[in-house]
Amino acid sequence: MAKNIFEVKTEEGNLNVRAAGDTSAAVVAKLAKGALVEVLSVENGWAKVEVNGKSGYCAAAYLAQAENAYEVTTNSKNLNIRAAASTEGAILGTAAKGDVLKVTGINGDWAEVEYNGKVAYASLQYLSQISDTDINLAEAAAQSSKLIDSTDLFA
Repeated sequence: MAKNIFEVKTEEGNLNVRAAGDTSAAVVAKLAKGALVEVLSVENGWAKVEVNGKSGYCAAAYLAQAENAYEVTTNSKNLNIRAAASTEGAILGTAAKGDVLKVTGINGDWAEVEYNGKVAYASLQYLSQISDTDINLAEAAAQSSKLIDSTDLFA
């Protein structure tokens, strides 16, 4: 099954994630411009998303297919995330198999990634670009732009 990874495409500010697909529902999380998010389903202009292990809803009109999402495909338990594009680079942390990383550049056999708000590196041989999704947001985005007052969507 494809991972439905999309990128937040706001002009500015954060996109609110709500407890239900309604602008009056409580805000449960906020997504920064450029953040990657997994979309679980779409209905009535709202995308049900997974954020930090919890699900919520955000306006589909502010999500676009991510062109820079890569899934960790390591054969071991974790992939080392490093401070430099080298096995000699300090280990900043790890990413588990199946995790999704935002790749900001390619440097030989290394991917430059966003990691905890910083530039870091991961071995490209253990990453696979996510290019296909099972969800088409075009229709949902058109619905959400008609149904939702955009002033209720941002922080």
